[in-house]
Amino acid sequence: MLCETVDQLDSLLTEIAAGLDADCLGGAQAAGLARRFAAFKSRCGAIEGRLARRVAATGQFVAEGYRSAESWLAGETGESTGAARTALLTAEACGQLTGLEAAVCSGELSGSQAAEVARGALVDPAAETELLEVARTGSLQDLRAKADLVEAAARSREDEERRYARVRANRHLRTWRDGDGSFRGKFSLTPDDGALLMASIEREANHLFDLARREGRRQSREAYLADALVAVVNGSAGAAHAGADRPPDTQESSPAGPPAAERHGPGHCRTDHAILLRIDLEALVRGSLAPGEECSLDGVGPVPISVVERYLKTAGLRLVITDGYDIHSIVKFSRVIPKALQTALQFRDRTCVVPGCSSTFHLETDHIVEVNRGGPTSLANLCRLCRYHHSLKSNRGYKIEGGPGKWRWLPPPRSGTSGGAADEDDEAAVDAPQVCQSASGTRRQ
Repeated sequence: MLCETVDQLDSLLTEIAAGLDADCLGGAQAAGLARRFAAFKSRCGAIEGRLARRVAATGQFVAEGYRSAESWLAGETGESTGAARTALLTAEACGQLTGLEAAVCSGELSGSQAAEVARGALVDPAAETELLEVARTGSLQDLRAKADLVEAAARSREDEERRYARVRANRHLRTWRDGDGSFRGKFSLTPDDGALLMASIEREANHLFDLARREGRRQSREAYLADALVAVVNGSAGAAHAGADRPPDTQESSPAGPPAAERHGPGHCRTDHAILLRIDLEALVRGSLAPGEECSLDGVGPVPISVVERYLKTAGLRLVITDGYDIHSIVKFSRVIPKALQTALQFRDRTCVVPGCSSTFHLETDHIVEVNRGGPTSLANLCRLCRYHHSLKSNRGYKIEGGPGKWRWLPPPRSGTSGGAADEDDEAAVDAPQVCQSASGTRRQ
């Protein structure tokens, strides 16, 4: 009976795919159908996962000539073995986590979202509800960050130290010449060394981005990062920097002396760029993480508390201790943003706050209610937006309302656009390239 139903469904979908003329649909109708098929895809993924689990349990993959269930699934779907392994683990988690299974079967979660919920909830089942809520209300990047925190809290301090030591022992830099003559490479660093590297490169990339826009040039973010890397290495980075030329949100304080400098000895040249450390006060005092607590480097992810303890010995550190300062009390009625408030805003808004946009590149500070309309310079009246969405709000009548976890992006009255993440083909989006960094790689937003 099931096989007959699937055959009918297969025929129907084939007919729809062959006969679909999307150009005949209105924009709203096309968007609604796309959402429905995305939910269908999620449900199909849940079914595929259950069936793949059965293939693994029965050993059918061996009968079909495969060495593992992962390789069998990869061969059938055309995905990588790693993606197939993730799908099987997610399916296994659905069998143990009823909330996750219900959300997947209802079409609420994509395969990527389900995998992140599974990753966190398997090590801490009590976090399942919170992870599902982040999946429903936040971006995929927000969900990955939350799953990282859950995993970090589930590991003991000794586990974190051993993992950190293993990463440092395996650090490397490899380079080669590609067939087209380009110089390529790959590297692996500890999270704190990686944060130091990217703090320097991203600051210079933001500066190059500003220069290019003033001169009417447009390139990808990856191109600016590549130019910034060369500038940092050859010592020309920041040669033309001027504080007045930089947006307020990118004027960073400069802590000296990372732990890496101590490791490499007195001759090591220390980087003069800010790194934001986030940690809960009780975790810092206790020396270990409890569920729901955080110890992480901004833009990199969780690190052992020992890394923070080493950083505490340096001067000028930008450290956000979540119970140590009443950031809500900082209020001014001018456009100037106090440095403490700027740090608090960076701590809260890690990506562009527009729902559906996870851009981390060149975020700009926005007064939700403009200063000339009586809006104060306070945390509740500030948010960070990517350049594209900031331009829409400033010049085209869009509005942002709500707050963390409840942001709403409102189009202007009688506008035919629906808001949300920037369209990759939109000329304005090209003018402000948005790239989201995540554990699984880089993708256009």
